[in-house]
Amino acid sequence: MLVCGDDGLARRLAAELRDVYRQRVVLVVPAERPEDTGTLASTVSRAAALIGRFGQPSVQAGPHDSGAGPSTPVLELHAARPDEDVLTEAGVERATAIALLYEDDETNLRAALAARRLNPSVRLVLRMYNRKLGQYMEELLDQAALVAEPALDRATLEASTTVLSDADTAAPALAATAVAD
Repeated sequence: MLVCGDDGLARRLAAELRDVYRQRVVLVVPAERPEDTGTLASTVSRAAALIGRFGQPSVQAGPHDSGAGPSTPVLELHAARPDEDVLTEAGVERATAIALLYEDDETNLRAALAARRLNPSVRLVLRMYNRKLGQYMEELLDQAALVAEPALDRATLEASTTVLSDADTAAPALAATAVAD
């Protein structure tokens, strides 16, 4: 799962996905300080060194989870905006879902188009302030998924893109939307 955003909602959602839904999460956020411009690789290597120092975490995975849990770190990638290079580095090609939670509709739309281009089957969840634009984008992104994968069944297509207003983005509800089957 990928979570991209520029406010506390992104961090809360990443924690909820990991803790409650036991998903492995990569969080893409802007650097908090100018010197926080590391890549995902450096974050992963720091996490690997920490795990190596303290031993492998023990997590029992259920039949429908990814084995992630409270002891599994949320991997952070610091980037000013989620462009194609950043999404590729974060692993969008392998992701089952991506939540785009920036406070700017244009940033969310550009990232959604890039994510759909890189992984036509990824489930997209977008926060949009402009509801009418959000409705149009939901239809457009669903059509893009259908063009890329014409064999998609109707139920899968209906669930491929979800656009939520700011009022709909409470972290628990957003997490449930991101992992819905």
